[in-house]
Amino acid sequence: MLGLVADLEPSEAFELVQRALAELRSGQVAQVPAVFRAGGRAHHTDADAEQTHLSITAPGVAPTHPDWLAWQVALTALSGGSASRLFTAVREERGLAYAVSASPVLLGGQGFLSAYAGSTPERAPRPWRSCFMSWPVCRRD
Repeated sequence: MLGLVADLEPSEAFELVQRALAELRSGQVAQVPAVFRAGGRAHHTDADAEQTHLSITAPGVAPTHPDWLAWQVALTALSGGSASRLFTAVREERGLAYAVSASPVLLGGQGFLSAYAGSTPERAPRPWRSCFMSWPVCRRD
């Protein structure tokens, strides 16, 4: 699927895309395995920052696994927009973050969970402790 926003006639856009993608060939490509390294951390502080962005990645379910569809349904219920359980718990009920989400990530044929929260520096650790760290996949037991 390709989305294109341009001040072009459809035929001009089609020709532009054909030229840009002319070298691509169909077929299978060997997957590059993704290596999950538990405990990796990156932290950058800015004393003047008004926002803090928190992100965590954990192993998830691969698209070839029998539980893939159940995983997708669970993540949609958890983080499917402003009516989701995660958004309601973290933002609406507790006021801990202005943005919060969880989504599947595919890399090298493997599935991962990516969770995000945007908050203030003062409140930054609270979304993690109150919600994300309660998920078994995110704990470091």
